Amino acid sequence: STRTKLGSLSSAVTFESTIGGLTPNTRYYVRAYSTNAILTKTGSIQYHHDYGDLIQVTTIQASQAGTTTLSNITHNSVDATSSVTNLGNPHPSQHGFVWSTSPSPTLNDSKIELGLLNTVGSFQAKIQGLNENTTYYVRSYLTNDAGTAYGSQASFKTDGRGQVSNVIVPEAQINQTLARFEASITTLGKP
Repeated sequence: STRTKLGSLSSAVTFESTIGGLTPNTRYYVRAYSTNAILTKTGSIQYHHDYGDLIQVTTIQASQAGTTTLSNITHNSVDATSSVTNLGNPHPSQHGFVWSTSPSPTLNDSKIELGLLNTVGSFQAKIQGLNENTTYYVRSYLTNDAGTAYGSQASFKTDGRGQVSNVIVPEAQINQTLARFEASITTLGKP
């Protein structure tokens, strides 16, 4: 057992102490104590120890997210998949994906919140509303009382869409059964 001494007291007080160096996700038992020195009739000193109630405390542990993979990239969306390798203690109160046009996105960037998480395994979401022809960085996140843990980062570039310039309809090319149009494609995009 380990003891933390706070010093001497001259009156009844409420006190607190921080115990460091503990192992994450470990159960500890804690109680307060006081020691009084009593001078006996023979002139020797005896020590009397009083102990408070024994309480149980379990330290918290950060959650751990796995690798982020991407699929079905379009001009404005992508499917993201990640996994939970360790739920932590307590379990995540929130999980999802964060993304940005800059590396290492955080919760301050765009995000999808998927809620509580109670099982180890994979999770996924469709990220939508992206700009076309743009590079994005995505990673998963898990948040519990120990803080937010991010998974590995993945990056991708959204596709472009084909764009057509103004359609020209020469008036001389229109009759009762036929109309001739001219147009040009300025950007091909992807199928």
